[in-house]
Amino acid sequence: MNSKNKVLVIGLDGATLHLVKDWATEGKLPNLAKLMAEGSYGHSQTVPNQNSAPAWSSLMTGKNPGKHGIYHFYEKEGDSYNIRYLNGSDVKGETLWGLLGKTGKKVGVVNVPMTYPARAVNGYLISGMDAPGTESKGFTYPEGIAAELLAVVPDYVVEPGITSFVANKQFNLAVKMAEKSIEARVLAVLYLMEKYPWDFFMVVFREVDVIQHHFWKFMEEGNFKPDGSDCGDYSDTILHIYQMLDMELGKLVSRLPSDGYVVVVSDHGFGAAEGGPPYINHILKHIGMLKFKDGAVGLKAKLLRGTISFVQRHTSRKTKEKLLRHFPELRNRLDFQKSFSNIDWLKTRAFGEPTRLEVWINVKGREPLGIVTPEAYDDICEDIKKTLYRWHDPLTGKRVVKNVFRKEEVYHGKYLYKAPDMLVIFEDDIKISGVMLVDEKGTKEYVNCPHDLADVLPVNGAHRDNGLFMIRGPGIKRGQEFSGVRIVDLAPTILYLMGDNVPSDVDGRVLTDVFIQEMVENKPVMINGSKTDDPDRSQMQENYSDAERKLIEERLRGLGYIE
Repeated sequence: MNSKNKVLVIGLDGATLHLVKDWATEGKLPNLAKLMAEGSYGHSQTVPNQNSAPAWSSLMTGKNPGKHGIYHFYEKEGDSYNIRYLNGSDVKGETLWGLLGKTGKKVGVVNVPMTYPARAVNGYLISGMDAPGTESKGFTYPEGIAAELLAVVPDYVVEPGITSFVANKQFNLAVKMAEKSIEARVLAVLYLMEKYPWDFFMVVFREVDVIQHHFWKFMEEGNFKPDGSDCGDYSDTILHIYQMLDMELGKLVSRLPSDGYVVVVSDHGFGAAEGGPPYINHILKHIGMLKFKDGAVGLKAKLLRGTISFVQRHTSRKTKEKLLRHFPELRNRLDFQKSFSNIDWLKTRAFGEPTRLEVWINVKGREPLGIVTPEAYDDICEDIKKTLYRWHDPLTGKRVVKNVFRKEEVYHGKYLYKAPDMLVIFEDDIKISGVMLVDEKGTKEYVNCPHDLADVLPVNGAHRDNGLFMIRGPGIKRGQEFSGVRIVDLAPTILYLMGDNVPSDVDGRVLTDVFIQEMVENKPVMINGSKTDDPDRSQMQENYSDAERKLIEERLRGLGYIE
């Protein structure tokens, strides 16, 4: 394989284009600024619900969630209202590196979400955040590379694990954990790149996402000093993590031959958390679509939640792992209680979840206690849509909902049936304090909501559709900002760069507008008729153990993905 075909992909989870552009222009991100000057860059459109699990799945397959089947980190389980946590074995369709391996390319894949358990590749794969831990079976392929990696980099972790530090306002320790995670990941990547041959290499750094979830308000509010024992100034923490990654990115790019390609990509961007999802069920209740049980959540459930909260805030990661191994039923009992236990299903036609941008219709025959007939389905969706567009914030008077989509408007494919019935997208740069419904005549109607809803989400930064994409290498236009990039375009574009045909069933396209005309003329895009559906995974573990499931739940709760 000629060295000019090498492609290095660096994923910066949650990296935001407008932040990078501003800081690069100010000289604060020299390596990213150099890539922008020597190559092309632009905004990358993420998946409709802006969630990392489907976004990375779309990047690796070139397909929308309706085809790869992933809409979130978890889904409703069978014919119940319980949930099941998802991992890489649930991703339908072949991956980018799987396709490359079939044409003889050597691949290295490190820390990409939704890759656990590690499937066989023509090279090696280190699983990402859906792996319970570095000791988990299936953490790497080949299996033996895990021990080798940890012997060289004993501090390597799947996730930085900063939630408990943030909860206890130990922000300095949270930042140190993120720094330590970055350092260990880079050491691991440099070791793997040097020891093993590769034509394609991809690594994802999750630290930008994690830090932005918890430190966004400090950046926006300037010289903000949080209350508590740790009273440092954290207004530049997000910039600091970007700068650290910029420096480490330079080290990785220096390992790439001068005639290779470097691609920098994020799964989505970021902004301030608007706090909208927890209000949705209360709007549905107000318009008669949802009925809460009298008494809501019982005393036992409240005590159990308090116990879990205490454990999260005041115990180390190792202690939590021990508790979860010995008492796996502890959180099992919360799965149902945390979102749905206070809903009277036989009097509920639609419902949402406190952390997700979606509405489900309680369809008869699909849901275990469904009451909505197929004949009533469309009218109910339309009524909910009209109501959500009337939602204004009672303090500012501003409309808060930008778009409400039916699932078939934004997804398509074999697994469309798994999608939520409706998707709610909020306006940018807002903070929701309540619900005021305003009709076409300007009449205001206030919805009674609990006062503590703003505290449901543990994060202050949230995902936005302002991710980034950068590419540099032979035949790439220099210094050009371009538009129209979607996250599904990454896989076909990389296949093209490496001389492979693009499968006909992907949703993405080759980004030919970033190449000089001569390159496209001399190297036309080749589309073949092959399909990439559902490779054989009969040898792959598909389900988490009870203890592993709880570790994944803890991780997702700390990032605001579940309540």
